[in-house]
Amino acid sequence: MTENVTQLAVQEVSERLRITEANFQERIAELELELEERGWDRLMGSTQTEFSRDALRKIVAESRLFYMKNPLIRRAVDLSESYVFGQGVTVEAVSPTVDVVVQEFLADEANRAEFSTPLSMAARDADLRIEGNLFFVFFTNAGGYLRVRTIPFDEVQDVICNPEDAREPWYYVRLKAPRDTLFASPSALTAEPVLYPDWQYTPKSRPASYNGHAIDWDHPVYHVKVNAISGQRFGLSELYSAQDWARAYNEFLANWATITRSLARFAWKVVTKGGAAQRAAARSRLDSGLSGDTYNPAPSTGSVFIETGDAASLQPIRTSGATTTPADGRRLLLMVCAATGIPEQYFGDPSTGNLATAKAMDRPTELQFLVRQMLWTQILENLCAFAIEARARAGTVEGLSGEDVEDAWEEMKFRYDHDPNDIEHPDEPVDVHVDVAWPDLVERDVVARVGAVVQAATLGGQGMLAGTLDAEYTTRQLLMALGEKSVEEVMEQFFPEEEVPEEEELGVEALKGAIKEHLALLKEAANAASPSA
Repeated sequence: MTENVTQLAVQEVSERLRITEANFQERIAELELELEERGWDRLMGSTQTEFSRDALRKIVAESRLFYMKNPLIRRAVDLSESYVFGQGVTVEAVSPTVDVVVQEFLADEANRAEFSTPLSMAARDADLRIEGNLFFVFFTNAGGYLRVRTIPFDEVQDVICNPEDAREPWYYVRLKAPRDTLFASPSALTAEPVLYPDWQYTPKSRPASYNGHAIDWDHPVYHVKVNAISGQRFGLSELYSAQDWARAYNEFLANWATITRSLARFAWKVVTKGGAAQRAAARSRLDSGLSGDTYNPAPSTGSVFIETGDAASLQPIRTSGATTTPADGRRLLLMVCAATGIPEQYFGDPSTGNLATAKAMDRPTELQFLVRQMLWTQILENLCAFAIEARARAGTVEGLSGEDVEDAWEEMKFRYDHDPNDIEHPDEPVDVHVDVAWPDLVERDVVARVGAVVQAATLGGQGMLAGTLDAEYTTRQLLMALGEKSVEEVMEQFFPEEEVPEEEELGVEALKGAIKEHLALLKEAANAASPSA
């Protein structure tokens, strides 16, 4: 008897738990549906740390349409490009030998069309803002010359990272999209995805495939992503947070224009006290027409309608104070400003600014553009670094060479040899550092800047250099303060390279050869004295 009662109690508790669990699951489903009903899509991937690939593709497609169609979004992107790239940028290597390689790399017509001019950089930055990602792919020929292209965002399906470190990308999975042409049918999709290695992933052994997919080791990829939080493999469109508010503001203005257009159909209201005869009399006073041989023109602007006691009453239809004005949508515009980081005076309403904003820029906005220049400084430095290493590997530049060395992590890193032209530092590898210089974002007071340079160079003297700055550096700074666009060309005119006599040049070459031979002997002696020998 007791066992039966206990069994019944257990069954009852189990049934209650089952009902409670079902109700709980139903409630979770309701909450998820509520998210959808509020206009939020469930776009999260399986990891719950980033959007799925399909969701990212949808967000990017909408961002492209917003940039092409919505004036607010286009203004925010184009204004940023104007401030960041509008005055150009100077890229110069410290070593003269390396600088020749850098300038040849930047001057290549294919690279100029892709990234190495202010216009092409602005175009790539617009892609970065819209898509949140840039995938630079490198092509190197037998001579070590590098050309850079970008892979369309829609073709990169996944990023394979180190299983032990999610922050270390190994491969990029690419599935080529069809190309539509006017003269041929679209090409078929790639049957199998191809893996491209990350440009910094240089393992000692290079397998031909990974998980059954071929690896194209000859074309590494440099991935630039923005608007991404920790753990996300892809960046997110920087326009995503502004989309809803830009759409709302656009709909608000469209509705306001509809109301205004409907009100414009009738401007006056006539109230008659009689029937058809009174309406005809009122119409005759406001209309024009022919009466026999007499022409009755319509009343001119500013005419007076005089009525009798039994005549019609003419009143204008007033709209002020009774309709919505465009200014009522300002809060929607401010949300777009918050999402893009651009103050509202830059969106076509100068009345919101003042004299200070007309002559300068808000400090947060200026810092935002400076951060963007820092991002592109890093991009340019990395692209130039790969171009320099490619030429050094090919050995096609005198004084620029090196070899792969295994580091402590069993990865191969390129180590540069000594530059024989650098006599002052015979024990150091060639300096491959590249300087990227941007002009001032905001136009400063030219007189004050020139005065500061002169004060620093002369220490308050009357035109005589005090020895703090040499003539070449002072001239360069003065040209930059004056806003000169072609600083290097003017510097070559002021400080031309002196021609070295043939006898002296032969002596220098002999000295370089002797130093190189001496270094080789020292290296052999060090190897002979090492314990492993």
